Amino acid sequence: MLNKFLGIGNLTRDPELKEFDNSKCVCVFSVAINLGKNEKTPLYVDVQVWDNIARNCKKYLKKGRKVFVEGRIATNSWTSKSGEKRTKMFCKGDIVTFLNSEKTEEPTSTIEKNTETSQDFTTEDEELSSIPF
Repeated sequence: MLNKFLGIGNLTRDPELKEFDNSKCVCVFSVAINLGKNEKTPLYVDVQVWDNIARNCKKYLKKGRKVFVEGRIATNSWTSKSGEKRTKMFCKGDIVTFLNSEKTEEPTSTIEKNTETSQDFTTEDEELSSIPF
């Protein structure tokens, strides 16, 4: 029997990390997967990853980031407070690849630093041109 999930989508919320006493941890997040041009409603898939992958997902991912998730479909069953039996499907992720980087304000500050630096070089060039030899 084959149970394989492959999906590319954007996180719908920030990842949640839960740590346990025996140094194990789990990270849970949800991914919205666009199904194509004719489908207007995306497919929402909950993803669960463990240990090192979980720590990296919590550290580097946040809402809106695009990821590629590879894993398998699993189910979770429970009884609700009203006594109804419930079942939920989710992806138990084995590999999470971060597809796009965060947009930060660093390029703006880097440009400002470069502008200041280039002004300093201009001043040094002018001083060097006034030296007679």
